[in-house]
Amino acid sequence: MKTRHKNISIFVILCLICAVSFVILSQRPYHPAAIKTKSILPPNVIDLKEAPLPAVEWETLNGEPFDIKTLEGQFVILNFWATWCPPCLVEFPELVEFLKKHPDHFTVVFVSNDRDVADIQTFIKRENLDINKDNIIMIHDKQGRITRDVFQTYKLPESYILNREGKMIYKVIGVLEGELYQRLSNLAQGN
Repeated sequence: MKTRHKNISIFVILCLICAVSFVILSQRPYHPAAIKTKSILPPNVIDLKEAPLPAVEWETLNGEPFDIKTLEGQFVILNFWATWCPPCLVEFPELVEFLKKHPDHFTVVFVSNDRDVADIQTFIKRENLDINKDNIIMIHDKQGRITRDVFQTYKLPESYILNREGKMIYKVIGVLEGELYQRLSNLAQGN
């Protein structure tokens, strides 16, 4: 009987050692390089892995054609918004402030879904923005066709981040926030 209890005790101890070892090892990366390459994005950000930008005929607020390819060499934040969208109004000044910190690296292309140009112009005047001079391009998507049909955006705000080659690297659903601004700053610095 003593031998049987001894064997059971040894078996239980071995099981505990195995369980503890499994827990410890499962929490460590299999390779040290995994720590450096592992990149966790916020839940509202989708990695687009340098997807090509769809062909779109952009039109500025003044009704002039705009070629987004002229922005290659800079990072671009393509932001879908509207003056009637409360989260957009929170995000807008934060994006402008971010641009002021990175004028040589970023341009924001705001794609407005307002039906009336006067609403956008009133907003721009109230915010004291100098469109097309502060790395801000304002596109008017009056019918929402680019927003809905091309980019399949139905809830504002939503943004796409383009790399220096004009490829889409991230899709941000909702408002751009803290950690993502830091990630964008790191991109500008080459990190």
